[in-house]
Amino acid sequence: MLKIFLIQFISIYFIASFALAGPYAPAVGESGSTAVSMTDSAIVAWATGYTDLSYGIDVDAQWQTPVKALGPAKGDALDVVSLGRGGSIILTFTHPIKNGQGWDFAIFENGINDTFLELAFVEVSSNGSDFVRFDNDSQTADPVPTFGGLDTTDINGLAGKYKKGYGTPFDLQDLADKPEVTQGTVDLTAVTHVRIIDIVGDGTWFDTDGDIIYDAYPTTGSAGFDLEAIAVRFQQNTGNSSPQAPDLIAPPDFDIDTSLILSLETGTFSDPDTSDFHLATHWQISRLNDFSDSALVLNLILDTHLSSLTVPQFILSPATTYYWRVAYLDSDSNVSDWSDVRQFTTINAAAPQTIPTDWDEDGTVDADIPTIASDNSAGEQRLIGIQASTNIASIETLSPVEIAETSSVNRPDVLSSGLVGFRVQVTDSNEYAEVMVYFSEAIPAGHVWYKTDSVNGWREYAQATFNAARTRLTLRLRDGSNSDGDVDGIKNGVIIDPGGTGYVSIPEEGEAGIGDPGGCFITTIQPRGINRPIWIILGLLVLLPISILLDTIRGRG
Repeated sequence: MLKIFLIQFISIYFIASFALAGPYAPAVGESGSTAVSMTDSAIVAWATGYTDLSYGIDVDAQWQTPVKALGPAKGDALDVVSLGRGGSIILTFTHPIKNGQGWDFAIFENGINDTFLELAFVEVSSNGSDFVRFDNDSQTADPVPTFGGLDTTDINGLAGKYKKGYGTPFDLQDLADKPEVTQGTVDLTAVTHVRIIDIVGDGTWFDTDGDIIYDAYPTTGSAGFDLEAIAVRFQQNTGNSSPQAPDLIAPPDFDIDTSLILSLETGTFSDPDTSDFHLATHWQISRLNDFSDSALVLNLILDTHLSSLTVPQFILSPATTYYWRVAYLDSDSNVSDWSDVRQFTTINAAAPQTIPTDWDEDGTVDADIPTIASDNSAGEQRLIGIQASTNIASIETLSPVEIAETSSVNRPDVLSSGLVGFRVQVTDSNEYAEVMVYFSEAIPAGHVWYKTDSVNGWREYAQATFNAARTRLTLRLRDGSNSDGDVDGIKNGVIIDPGGTGYVSIPEEGEAGIGDPGGCFITTIQPRGINRPIWIILGLLVLLPISILLDTIRGRG
């Protein structure tokens, strides 16, 4: 719990910048990265079962949730099973993984950024009892404290190399010369079991060459590797049939004046194999009927929105014709043919008028900062301005968001600035972009930036930094990454980001916090009335002498 929640708060203030010094593939989005997106079209299946689960030290009951490691990854830090320090789990698959060209499977963890990473050994078996481990290397030279980070270029052959939403790939061909393989104990054409073993990062565990493996230590409550999913790229041919292609129900074909807040609906799931069930649905919306990558505006594989989906706001533009199609995945991860293609044309809605505003109070309107008015949760009107900062070609859309029209899932208790949605064109989809958000009233201490959309509900966004006066916010975003602020999840040159500032109150004793059905470190011991920055400082004052004491003990040892 401390790891999953407090680290998110600490990271806003203390994330370090790492020089790319190691020999291995870098972080998500960097040139040469091997990260596998959870929406990668090469993925054909996901883990469907687990066995031999052994929890390590310091994992609370509410994180002992192995079923959350089954099915597609969601990029959700809470949708995991925590193994605890030294814990392990074996995941199984309806059809065996086989050795293909390139990576064969990918393992997803829930790291909240590119540096806070927790590592695990990876082993495979074709009979469930004889396993072979992937060679691995860790070149992190020094111990990593609880809130410390790792450089991905120092890590190879270990799960957990990449942040949430992105899997670490593994190629079975790398095991071809292992004795277990050459002697026939492990069959790389029929891998049925993948074992994940958490590495205790205190300096007592070693890589293939006998070097120490360090990662963040100690963490508590949800300690150890947090497994979200295992994706499969190559699997054995199956005798199982694919489900039938979906029927599209609404909107009707050639619909005109379609609302920009659109609900897509499909027909009943049907599969020749009567024991199969509806595992997930692949939704696509495109500007062109060939559904080419550059034309896609929505491309999601969801295991929650199976037969209806409300398209997140700001994905659709006014007076534009779109094409949509759907495919179903069954419980064997077989994919149906695409449905027929339908089209609709959105309503010709007038763009909201921006309000000329002198943000820097120099007597001149800041024309480069489009500004709109939005009501907060108290019904008070606030002005919010958006300014392109880094890697932004243009601001396409800026509009207020009605609080009543947003999801109620994990909605903050107080929304202080109102909500705003914007769509921006980026100059380079491979680089981070930055947007400045201006507020007509200072945002209270302890309030943070929340993102919201109809697919994921509400979640706190860590890559948001206030100025000292709390009248301006810098958002760090990246095209194609939902976890990095882009709602559509497609690398298409466009970032869509609806959100606003808010606050989740601390529950009374015995109550659970928002997004925390069982209570956690933050919601159970943070004193009421102490705002977040002060609480962080107090926490560090407690942790600093402990860290010094531990270093002293190590030095004596």
